[in-house]
Amino acid sequence: MLDDRYAGAVRVGVASHNLFDIAWALSLGHRDRIDLEMLEGMAPAQSRVVRDEVGEVLLYAPVVRRDDLPASIAYLTRRLDENTSPENFLRALFKLEVGSAEWHEQRERFERAVAAAPHVSTASRRDQDRTRLSAWPQQGRFENAPDTDWTVEANRRWIGGHLAEGPPTSVVPTITAAAEIDAVVERSAAAGTRWAALSFGERRRVLLAAAEVIEAQRGSTLAVMAEEAGKTVIEGDAEVSEAIDFARYYAHCTTDIERRLEPAGAADFTPAGVVVVASPWNFPYAIAAGGVLAALAAGNTAILKPAPEVRGTAWLLANQLWGAGVPSDVLQYVACPDDEVGRRLITHPAVATVVLTGAYDTAMMFLDWKPSLRLLAETSGKNAMVITAAADEDAAIRDLVRSAFGHAGQKCSAASLAIVERALYDDHSFRSRLADAVRSVRVGPAADLKTMMGPLIAAPSETLRRALTTLDHGEEWLVEPRQLDATDRVLRAGARRLARRRPRSRDRAAEHGRVRAHRRNPIARRARGEPVARSGGGGQRLRQSPHHRSNRAAPAVRGLEALVGGVWPEGRRAVVRGGVRCVVGGSRRPGGVRPRVEGALRCRARSLGPAVGAQHPPLPAAT
Repeated sequence: MLDDRYAGAVRVGVASHNLFDIAWALSLGHRDRIDLEMLEGMAPAQSRVVRDEVGEVLLYAPVVRRDDLPASIAYLTRRLDENTSPENFLRALFKLEVGSAEWHEQRERFERAVAAAPHVSTASRRDQDRTRLSAWPQQGRFENAPDTDWTVEANRRWIGGHLAEGPPTSVVPTITAAAEIDAVVERSAAAGTRWAALSFGERRRVLLAAAEVIEAQRGSTLAVMAEEAGKTVIEGDAEVSEAIDFARYYAHCTTDIERRLEPAGAADFTPAGVVVVASPWNFPYAIAAGGVLAALAAGNTAILKPAPEVRGTAWLLANQLWGAGVPSDVLQYVACPDDEVGRRLITHPAVATVVLTGAYDTAMMFLDWKPSLRLLAETSGKNAMVITAAADEDAAIRDLVRSAFGHAGQKCSAASLAIVERALYDDHSFRSRLADAVRSVRVGPAADLKTMMGPLIAAPSETLRRALTTLDHGEEWLVEPRQLDATDRVLRAGARRLARRRPRSRDRAAEHGRVRAHRRNPIARRARGEPVARSGGGGQRLRQSPHHRSNRAAPAVRGLEALVGGVWPEGRRAVVRGGVRCVVGGSRRPGGVRPRVEGALRCRARSLGPAVGAQHPPLPAAT
């Protein structure tokens, strides 16, 4: 950087309190091209000496408003670490004199660093290149497939080529008659005996081959999802990685099942038979792959019936699995209308199990059609995140915004209600940071790598439009959403909150814990009575409500039909103290399709049967 070729074009800033580093920089003989930088208050005596020697030192001084002191915590923590870390120069500075033990130790550290400098590689360690297909090594245990590193230019060129080329053209077959459904199911049942007779090892090889095919066609899959489902490239990429994970994980599970069956004859393992996988439009690839691959791993045949909006994505997946060696009669693709033809598929006597990801009403409709149906269903809900005053505010805001607006707010695990402890709810800094985070969600085309939130799958219904754009009584906009295109599918992210009102006597009593939160929380009362607010509906909306004490938050959302729930800080015991539990359909934090476990919220019926993706997912598909 100090090469004479760059003279007049480049100045070098040396930011350090280490006097050895500063002396070395000055000894290189380019003082007119070096700026020395130090932190105000960290080494005042040394900064004065350096200033007298050089003539100028740039001092950085942190500035924070009195009412925004938490913003300085990260800075102060770093300074504390620098002054207390055993190997840090600043810790030795208090006893540093020429010839002292501390001086010799720091001198040796500096000399070793200078000697090693020419041998330190300056090449980027981020060397993933999607243009060079390489199998992710499986070293005897399951490992997650890595998502694409979009900071690598080669990967951006790679996806740019696929998007410019567009999705592959294909004609997706459809079925319009119940007689055709009968033929499909009968063919699947006939193939079941042959597929079930294969050893676990033979099926395992097919699943591992499927993982390789899915990886090889990652770019084409992303182009299809972006075009058909409005799935952003980054979110679609995670879906492809998850599908690969499903294939490899279920292959890994078959090894575990084999061990359970040893010695031979110690237990029986009988596949269930024909499994119908009714997959959703919000995760058109990963969830479809998960249901199908779990069924195949357990020796079942599978019929993939996708949501009408994403038939092309499911058709691509089916072709990939056929190309990997799955027989066409073991996995069949059915695109049919949701009328008597679809009903015939679900209620066919030869169908042993239905795996559904979709609306709760759809699950109930399936059971109404066939009460004896073996249904494994995961449905949507009104998901809440409880944020207490003890939370890491920045992390809580990050998780809340990601959950609410990821996948255009259309995933079944999206958080749409934030229950915030009153002390934090009324904090101006928290409110402004949350609003800024919501406004910072970049909305745009799915194919743009800069897009954080893509379009809705379709123009919103009147019910959803009202939920997205209309305030209820007593609410105010934190960030007002705005339509950004003529199709009605692209909207700016929005958030609402309960308007601050003057405390009444009951509210003052509540602050002292004498009134149960759900009795005076209007958001809970209103949410119970509104279909969209109560059970979800798929859209970019976030509602914020206060609660006075952390252990009174759970009743505020009791009665909401939720799938997942979260608590900040994680594992906050006060929220569930005294037997008070939030009611959700799973113990996961609201978020993406690979959520972390969050055990502070407990279960309510927004899922039916074991979930695909549980600890041993192939086992529910067998007896």
